[in-house]
Amino acid sequence: RDIVFCLCALMRVLCCTLLLLIGCSAGSFSDTLIDNVDPRRDDKGTIMDIHDGNTWWDAPTNQYMYFGASYGDCIEPKGPSGCAANHHGGCGFKLNHNVSLYTSPNFQNWTFQGHIFSMAEKESGIDGILFCPKVIYNKKTSTWVLWFNYIANGSFTESLYAVATSKKASGPYKIVSKKVTTLAYTNTGDFNLMVDDDGTGYIIYTSHIDGPYIKTHRMSVEELTDDYLATKGKEKNSGFFGHWFVEAPSLFRRNSTYYAIFGECCCYCDHAAPVYSHTADHPLGPWKTLGPLWKKDSGITAQQTNVAAVRSEKGWSFVWQGDRWQSAPHRVKGHDFSYWGEMEFEKDGTPKEIQYQPKWKLAVNTTRP
Repeated sequence: RDIVFCLCALMRVLCCTLLLLIGCSAGSFSDTLIDNVDPRRDDKGTIMDIHDGNTWWDAPTNQYMYFGASYGDCIEPKGPSGCAANHHGGCGFKLNHNVSLYTSPNFQNWTFQGHIFSMAEKESGIDGILFCPKVIYNKKTSTWVLWFNYIANGSFTESLYAVATSKKASGPYKIVSKKVTTLAYTNTGDFNLMVDDDGTGYIIYTSHIDGPYIKTHRMSVEELTDDYLATKGKEKNSGFFGHWFVEAPSLFRRNSTYYAIFGECCCYCDHAAPVYSHTADHPLGPWKTLGPLWKKDSGITAQQTNVAAVRSEKGWSFVWQGDRWQSAPHRVKGHDFSYWGEMEFEKDGTPKEIQYQPKWKLAVNTTRP
């Protein structure tokens, strides 16, 4: 009888253990709501002043890091384009833009971590207009690396990249390069960064934005140095591909396919900027140009800023992120809305057309890795 009792007890323990293991393997999921109707707010109810940025999932903290530019409370000019104020000191062209950081465990509830870099601080050592900040993490050097584009004060003809680093995502970040000089092409503009599975870093960037070129605003991909502080130049560049007169790119990998997505130039415009996708078997190409990501009448009136990789019930989901310029109530630029759309793919990996969704849900995997 004692033996039978012990066997039953053992079976109960094994069953409970098995259930726990099944529960752990299944993971925990957050029913995350993506709201494209109302302005995004942080966990204190404050409108999130964050644009032109990128997201990074940080495995050690199991948090999403959302980096981007803060434009403040300046008033946008009336009309379809914020670039009616494209002069030093104009709204969207001020010398005091900040880089902000928000964090979230589920891609919905965001906590403001502060301004991690400010152009107005003397410590920056740079006098100019900051745009398009992007941050990635280098495992080899245990360093967070911030790149940003800026236009030097006093001139609209010199557009440059600068690099700053920090041992913490929340900063402070210190400038290590005021002018990246290793790029294959000059006269640079919008860009984005990617780290591949093997730790190799890449930059996708617009160049030839000004000067004696028949075709301007050309796109290419270039490999970063091992420390991510510079590039390897023309020998590790894809060459120009896709349409010209383009900007606001994103570069990411899904399974064994690489995607480069960018659209037509749209200077703080209030309408949809046509966006095209490109695929390759390697970040340096050759690249194949595919069709547009949505139709003109889709209702998506946003300019691309990033494609975010989010852990989900599918493994990884990809969220297209765009800025809706000139959309803020009372025209406060820092309150401009954004649009986040779910990307889906055909069996062969071709991106499907993104359909406008005012609100949608994503089952985000919140289990610690």
